[in-house]
Amino acid sequence: IILPADTDSSILRVKIDLKKSIFSSLKEAAFRLSPIHLVSILSDGTEQKYRLVPTHLASGVWISPLFVDYWNFYDFLGGAAWMGPKVVAIRFEADNPQDYPDSFMLAWERIACKTGYCFPEESRVFSSAGDHLTRSPIPLTSSVFASFISPADSIASVDVFLSTYAKTNQGTLTLEIVDKQGAVLRKSTVDAAMINDNAYKLFAFDPIFHIKGQKVWLRLGYRSKGDGMIAAWKTEVNESNFDYFRVYGH
Repeated sequence: IILPADTDSSILRVKIDLKKSIFSSLKEAAFRLSPIHLVSILSDGTEQKYRLVPTHLASGVWISPLFVDYWNFYDFLGGAAWMGPKVVAIRFEADNPQDYPDSFMLAWERIACKTGYCFPEESRVFSSAGDHLTRSPIPLTSSVFASFISPADSIASVDVFLSTYAKTNQGTLTLEIVDKQGAVLRKSTVDAAMINDNAYKLFAFDPIFHIKGQKVWLRLGYRSKGDGMIAAWKTEVNESNFDYFRVYGH
């Protein structure tokens, strides 16, 4: 399938309406259907192959721009110009083609980018963390704080890097946006059992918080049930208790 023309200044996704035959539906009731793979064909003739879950096709699959690693994608969301490999066509493959129909409905979805180079006009990511190699843990035995000057006009969510010491903890974590007097402006709570060790956990704010580039304070607290242990991280010597986080804003 050839990609639509003039996609260099947009994010491109594809949605597939994949109707299963009666045979496939009966087979799926007792067994797992064969995997589907997306093959991205690049402008230099090379190919990149990725396994898909069939249900992903209906909700939409990111096609272009193509990112070779996570940090390339992270820089893109932060506003860096994308200089990665160019996708010119795609192909879908199945280990057992008889599991799927020969024809299907396809729809393209475009997300506009800034003129000249491709990054989302609305999404922004910025991080307060410094040298990740010199980080140290901050156990959440009490509330910890972070402060920073926001370059964005609003905050939609915050990713905080957390560690659980390979335990499944009980209780809740709460991340709050507070003013200088400690009044809570926004609050987001997550289940401690859903936190993975040495990974980011997303705290979303609804509605988003409009800050217009002013100084912001974050307060992170853990209300445990039983013998729980969770730590945030500090990467620089500064006035904040923790600073290993990413902020998503507009």
